[in-house]
Amino acid sequence: MTAQAPALGGLAQSDSRMPRPWLLLLCVLVLVGSVYSACIGGPFVWDDYHLVVESPNVSHLQPFRSYFERSFWIDPALGAQAFGYYRPLTTLSLALDYRLHGDNSGGFHLTNLLLHLLNTSLLFQLVRRRGSAGWAAALATALWALFPRLTEAAAWISGRTDLLAASFVLLAFHAAHTGRWLGRATSGLCILLGLLCKEVALAAAFALMLDAWLADAHDSLAIRARATLPWLVALSCYAGLRIHGAGLALANSGESNSERLWSFVEAAGRYPWMLLDGFQPNAQLGTSDVRSIPFFGLGILALGASVFGVIWLVRQRRRAIVVPVLWGALSLFLTMHLLPIPLDAVAADRFLYLPLAAGTVACAPWLERWVAARPRRALAPLLLIGGYAVAAERRVEVWSDEIAFWVRFYQQHPIDNARPAIELGNVYLRGHLFADALRLFLSANEQSTWVLTARANTTSALAALGKQDDAHRIAAEVVARSPQTPSFALNLANADLLVLDFDAAKHDLQRALVLYPGYPSAKMTLDVLPELIKMHDNLPQEPTTGAEHRDRARFFAQVGRLPDSVREWQAAAESGTLSPAEWTEVTHYALQFGDSKAARWFVERAKGALGPALDPRLELAYQQRSETEAHLRRAWHEIGLGRR
Repeated sequence: MTAQAPALGGLAQSDSRMPRPWLLLLCVLVLVGSVYSACIGGPFVWDDYHLVVESPNVSHLQPFRSYFERSFWIDPALGAQAFGYYRPLTTLSLALDYRLHGDNSGGFHLTNLLLHLLNTSLLFQLVRRRGSAGWAAALATALWALFPRLTEAAAWISGRTDLLAASFVLLAFHAAHTGRWLGRATSGLCILLGLLCKEVALAAAFALMLDAWLADAHDSLAIRARATLPWLVALSCYAGLRIHGAGLALANSGESNSERLWSFVEAAGRYPWMLLDGFQPNAQLGTSDVRSIPFFGLGILALGASVFGVIWLVRQRRRAIVVPVLWGALSLFLTMHLLPIPLDAVAADRFLYLPLAAGTVACAPWLERWVAARPRRALAPLLLIGGYAVAAERRVEVWSDEIAFWVRFYQQHPIDNARPAIELGNVYLRGHLFADALRLFLSANEQSTWVLTARANTTSALAALGKQDDAHRIAAEVVARSPQTPSFALNLANADLLVLDFDAAKHDLQRALVLYPGYPSAKMTLDVLPELIKMHDNLPQEPTTGAEHRDRARFFAQVGRLPDSVREWQAAAESGTLSPAEWTEVTHYALQFGDSKAARWFVERAKGALGPALDPRLELAYQQRSETEAHLRRAWHEIGLGRR
């Protein structure tokens, strides 16, 4: 003890010469901001398309009340309230972003970055409030903010749920720190707002109630119970709003009780390993299709150690340790499949966002004592911060490049590859490389639970290649294997339109609406079906004029026969009868739906026909499309499906 006293005293004396806490925080924020700055140029990725691009609740600002009257995730494959998520404030935040930035993904990424920086500031101040020196709070907060696995929450637009929930949870702890009724009431309100962003805020509510209970240990049980009242009111309000907006049904994970138990134990083994192996973030860690015996065994050991940890905590009876540990443990427990959650991955990087914030609060005092004992030890966390910064920056770059992200995802999961095969196939489909998209969809593992979705997606690729009969055959096979899935029924209806079987299309659209009442896409297609039939009946079978070719082109576009539509537009263009407005229309159409040859043909012809009057945005769109196609072709050899 006497040998350590000079070191402790030396650091204590030098602490007054340390930069002011606000300056240390500013340094941390600048470092974190520079590491994450690349995400602002990132695109929409994965669930972003469903939650933002394709969501009418986001693209069109709704009345405030309506956001509290619907589920967060509406999946046509399973039904309107299939996933049981209720996160109205997250949806509202995305809608406000859309109002400000439109479909520019950079604006959404900027909001995520600002939220991550806000959470970094709040965590720094919370650690300071609990007694740590400024330098210790800066080290601990930087380790958290730059932990590479947290990039999934901050650099992915759909990670907004964790960011917003963390903001309100951290504010709740700040408000509760005063110990007064006004502070506790404010804390309860913050917990309610956090719950309306993501369910993980529930863990913080219990931790705060325990904190209030332990703070008044010498008071009567009635007084201690009243101290927890603000958070109980918040939980009651949340329950009422959730029941009103999303109903009583919990999420359907599709797993049996024994399968969920296995996933729980396996997750208990994966999360400690993820903390130790923080330099290798991964978008999917384990699946329900491929069980991991090693991680299951590690999970048994981790759960056994947790029992001893609980006993130790009970004996400690120290709020400074018990409360943040309970907060972090419950935050993680809620994601570990013991409660049904509709997630095919066993573990996810973003689920560490709040648990690690709690761990930072718990460990900061220990870090301070450890470094203070021998100041040279500060080099270790500084080196770790540097390593985390480099790894996090590289991961942010991957999240900022949709093609690189899915290629890496596909490479990391050679066996349980259906999900990355689907998403990477969709990227190639949007990139107009239809044959490559088809190969990716067909590469999905036949044993995966996602294989039928992959097969259903092949119909889009086949239709784009002009293989209508094959597309219809596969769509029918998918429905035969899963007749109760609304999205597959709609997919078959679209395939019916490809082969011009309008009676079958009507039947399958009605079937989709029975399976999913109010299904927007099915309802819209059913509404326009009479007009399609009328167009078909009046369609010239052997067109001879430019006008007749235009009519056929527009009809084929309506039923999804894109190659036929492009050919008819080419015939109309060669007739020399297209107006400037029609040249703009058809060139835009070819850029959006045609293959590389068709897009180039129309851009060149439009330049010749319109000259300087050609909309410059079309040329820019063609340039961007060409760059994307070149990127996709370069990436193909990394996928491992052979030569193109």
